[in-house]
Amino acid sequence: MKTMIAILLAVVLLMTMGCASAETGYTQIDQETAKAMMDRDDGHVVVDVRRQDEYDAGHIPGAILIPNESITTEKPEALPDYGQIILIYCRSGNRSKQASQKLASMGYTNIYEFGGINTWTGKIVTTEYDILPEDIVDFYYTYDASTDPPFFQRYRFYQEGGAYFFYHETREGGGWPQTEEDITRAGTIELSEEDWATFFSYLEGGAVREPEVSDEDGDAGPWMFVYRGYGQEEYEFPSYEAQLAFEEYCEMLSAMKMGHVPLG
Repeated sequence: MKTMIAILLAVVLLMTMGCASAETGYTQIDQETAKAMMDRDDGHVVVDVRRQDEYDAGHIPGAILIPNESITTEKPEALPDYGQIILIYCRSGNRSKQASQKLASMGYTNIYEFGGINTWTGKIVTTEYDILPEDIVDFYYTYDASTDPPFFQRYRFYQEGGAYFFYHETREGGGWPQTEEDITRAGTIELSEEDWATFFSYLEGGAVREPEVSDEDGDAGPWMFVYRGYGQEEYEFPSYEAQLAFEEYCEMLSAMKMGHVPLG
C-alpha cells in the first residue's frame, strides 16, 4: 500500500513538472513544485541568476549565484555535471528563462525554471559580510537593561572629520519606547587611534547583514547597527564572550573618560 502511494505521488509530481520543451530545452515549473523538489535529497542545485547585490540582499537558502550575464557559451565551473537537476530563479522570471535557455543550449538536460524571488513565499536569507575597520562610519550598540522601569543604554562609536569619537547615553523612567526626553546622562569624547583599534578588536570576526529589527519596537535588544556608507545594517558579534567584553570596554570608557558610573 505504501509503495502504491509513493508511486502515485511520484506520478503526480511528474505530471505537475511536465516535460522539457522541445523549443527551449528546459522545464518551467511553479514554485510549489520547486519547493517539493528542493526537499529531495537528489543532488540538485538551486541557482540564482541575478546580480551579486541582489543575491546579497536576499536569496533562497542554499542557492548559488551564477549571474545571467556571466553565462555565455562555456560551462560554468559551479555546474560540472550536465545531468544534475538544476533549479533556476531570478527576480521576476525573465533572466531565469534566459539563463535556462543558455544552459540547455550547452547540453544541460535537467533544468527547471521556476520564476522570480519576488513571488517566493518560502524562506529567504541574506549574505553576511566580514566587517573591516575602514568600513565603519558609525556603530550603534543599544539595549534596554530593564523593562520595569525602562533603563536604556546606547553606546556609539563613529568617525567624523578624520577623528574618532565615543558617545554614551542613558535613558531612564518614562514609558517604552524611550525618547530623548528620558535622557538622564550623555556625553561624547574623542578617541585616539589606539582606542579605535581596541574598539574594533571586539568587533573583528563578526558579520553584518540587512537589518531585521528596529530599536523602536519595544524589544529588549541589544540592537547593534553599523553604518558603512551603504545605509543601516545589523551587526552580530563573533561570540557572546566578545559581546560581553565589548560591553565592559564601553563601561570602562564611560567611567574613566566621561565620569559616568559603571553599569551594574
